[in-house]
Amino acid sequence: KRSIFVSNHQIYTDWIHSWVLAYMCDMDRGMHIVSKESLKKLPVTGWAMQFFRFNFLARNWKIDEKRIASDIAQITGSDNLGGEKWPLFFLIFPEGTVLCDNGFASTRRWAEKNNLAVPKRVLLPKSTGLYTYLCGLKGSVEYMCNVTFGYEGLPKDEYGEDYFSLRRSSFKGIQPTAVHFDLQKIPIKDIPLESQPVFDKWLTDLWYQKDKAMIRF
Repeated sequence: KRSIFVSNHQIYTDWIHSWVLAYMCDMDRGMHIVSKESLKKLPVTGWAMQFFRFNFLARNWKIDEKRIASDIAQITGSDNLGGEKWPLFFLIFPEGTVLCDNGFASTRRWAEKNNLAVPKRVLLPKSTGLYTYLCGLKGSVEYMCNVTFGYEGLPKDEYGEDYFSLRRSSFKGIQPTAVHFDLQKIPIKDIPLESQPVFDKWLTDLWYQKDKAMIRF
């Protein structure tokens, strides 16, 4: 009932489907979602994110290091009246943004610079934020749940964020015909947290597995 969830990020409304997943797991009371700070400015959606107390990161480590420390302190100290820990569904998207032209161009440059294979259906993950959260919360949570979302109805060679954009979803009714998710539960004790470089390689390998799994979509 207290887990860190990581997921691929295809469309901005991934967090809504994640919330449904949390509800299905009876963990929606303990929902925490990490998002980039620029989304606070979106009309309606950004206001909703603030109302539901999203954890916003600025992509500036001097700022984010303090915010993450504050998040960890709040989460580890959140007892209910009975003295037991609240459920925790802590969601973070390690890719940092949705799969799109700009994001994929950045992933391609990073992969080529570091002699890595270029993925086709995901962006290479960034490890610093997740690594810091995992190290800070490992005494409070037992599992990291690796979620892979797949959406039916997406035409071949189209980005989900273009085809199922907020505008098309909200005003034209263009929605995925079905939402699939694969859920892999990984004990925190089995995750290599002895150093960030080791963890970074482990996380990147996990994302290559996601890339292969996304072939069917």
